[in-house]
Amino acid sequence: MVDKMGVFKRSYVYQIIATNTASISLLIAGCWIAWPSVMIKRLTDENPDLENIGIRLNKYQLSWMVSLLDLGNAISPIFAGILVEKIGRKTTLLLNALLCLPTWFLVVSNKIECLYIARLFIGISKGVAYTAMPIFIGEISEHNIRGALGSIPSGFQMVGTLAILLIGNHVSYNSLNIALSILPVIFFILFSFVPETPHFHAAKNNLKKTEKSLKWYRGNKKDVMEEMNSIMDKTQEDLKSKTGYLELLTNKSNRRAFTLVMAASLFQRLGGITSMITYSSTLLPKLDNAYFGPDQCILVFMIIMFLSNFLQAPLMDILGRKPLSCFSAALGCLLTFSTGLFYLYQGELPNFQYIPYITTLLYAASYYGIGCLPNILVSELFPINVRCQASSCASVALAFGSFITTKFHILITKSLGQHVIFFIYSSVHFCSVVFNYFYLMETKQKTLAEIQESIMNSHKQLRREKTSPFECGFDPISKPRISYSLHFFSIALIFLIFDIEITLIFPSPLIKQKIIIVN
Repeated sequence: MVDKMGVFKRSYVYQIIATNTASISLLIAGCWIAWPSVMIKRLTDENPDLENIGIRLNKYQLSWMVSLLDLGNAISPIFAGILVEKIGRKTTLLLNALLCLPTWFLVVSNKIECLYIARLFIGISKGVAYTAMPIFIGEISEHNIRGALGSIPSGFQMVGTLAILLIGNHVSYNSLNIALSILPVIFFILFSFVPETPHFHAAKNNLKKTEKSLKWYRGNKKDVMEEMNSIMDKTQEDLKSKTGYLELLTNKSNRRAFTLVMAASLFQRLGGITSMITYSSTLLPKLDNAYFGPDQCILVFMIIMFLSNFLQAPLMDILGRKPLSCFSAALGCLLTFSTGLFYLYQGELPNFQYIPYITTLLYAASYYGIGCLPNILVSELFPINVRCQASSCASVALAFGSFITTKFHILITKSLGQHVIFFIYSSVHFCSVVFNYFYLMETKQKTLAEIQESIMNSHKQLRREKTSPFECGFDPISKPRISYSLHFFSIALIFLIFDIEITLIFPSPLIKQKIIIVN
């Protein structure tokens, strides 16, 4: 039993190694997400150019500089979905590293156009990573740990963000850009040794490569034939179905899954997480405490998110996706609404400037339930014939949500007040709670085949009103088909007989009286 359990644990090792290696691509994205947080103060035209960077940006140029990353993220997933399907998951992720090369423009040039181009290509790279990553992880992992592995990429992204917030203020502009430009090279070298997913080889009907890949991801176990045959049969069955983006909308099962993933993606980003990371260091009120301010708050913010990521991994597979996401969104709704109330009455609360710090940090702790939900749903809900298209659409939704919030957060704050934007974030979280509670399906501890079967059967179920008996317009008081009581039947029959007899005997005296009168 011990030996068997030891082999069982070793089978996870290569899946974890591959997932962590692939997640470096999102670590790079996380670094560039936090990059504006430490560079806005150095690049804004409101501050002197102490490092001789040569770039000065006004508030409109700053908003474009920040949001161009998300714009690039929004336009790339559609093409990335095609690449994932045609050239493979691994090759697409390797291509992702090459898209980061324009970041070297920041090292050799001080033109605003080069800054825009670099941010745009980083966004394109991020979109490719977000498209390929859920598919890659979903196809290499066993169902026992799929939820845990699905949370690793978001953890790496948080590590990248945290690293920049931690060291960015202590490193020069050029040194930081050089370090970030070297990271894609490291990722390319390491990920080259990871094999392609068995599902991709199965889709190409290559039995030999499918078996070789599956053995590697299962710790070189000798007996993988049963799982390989299951993958081959399910993949070939899925490929018989139509493929393409229209299939996401025309097929009932795919349409439901598509709705769930798009809603989860939009609710996550429109809730304001990206803009909080980007702008909190410049928009939080100053405190009298010299040791803790906006820069320190956003640093602690990312530390809390990073630590909570370790909590969400086991909770996803223990408590389930649905209860965790509902609880997380409800807390987010309450905390963003509280932050909005503070900014609405900020002038009347001069001694309570620490309130947005508390709510911001608590929001970081509450984010664990919705942070990795879109990626997990993409890897679980879709058959292989539309999985690439679904992943690309989810990436577009994530990027679009981030673009909207980063582009308009600072503009709404300057024109309408900071309380307005937080009330908007609160309403988004409220909608997320309602949607997840009523529509999100639970997938914990289910294989991909079981999940697909559940989705296919869900839309075939009839409503309660159509399957229940009709009783005079009222709800039924018991089951319609129960054993009939013979005792009750006997009593009812006797009552019926005597009732009829009484009906016949009762008028007989009157009839007899009439006969006597006539005679």
